[in-house]
Amino acid sequence: MLNIDEIMNGVVIDHITAGTGLSLYHLLELEKLKNADKIVGTRRLLRALAAGEVSEAYLAMDADLFIARQVREACEKAGVRLYEVDTMKQLGQACGIEVKTAAAGIRR
Repeated sequence: MLNIDEIMNGVVIDHITAGTGLSLYHLLELEKLKNADKIVGTRRLLRALAAGEVSEAYLAMDADLFIARQVREACEKAGVRLYEVDTMKQLGQACGIEVKTAAAGIRR
């Protein structure tokens, strides 16, 4: 997936296979959740967003459309950046839980 060609002045020059760059970006964003003070679950996240307690929010792209709309609108209203994750399973794993979750966030 990642093929390093050379190092120039301390900068790694690499080539990433087409279509995998965004996946790497999502994985790096999900890493933040592992050690952060997190909010897991849609209801908890919506309450925390309304209270101004969230710095970043995450939404699974396979979440129910009703839930997705609620989370997007709450993030817009609160001015919180929303990251999209491929699946609820991935988001649950990133949060360190054994079940799927549609939404999560990081506390301020």
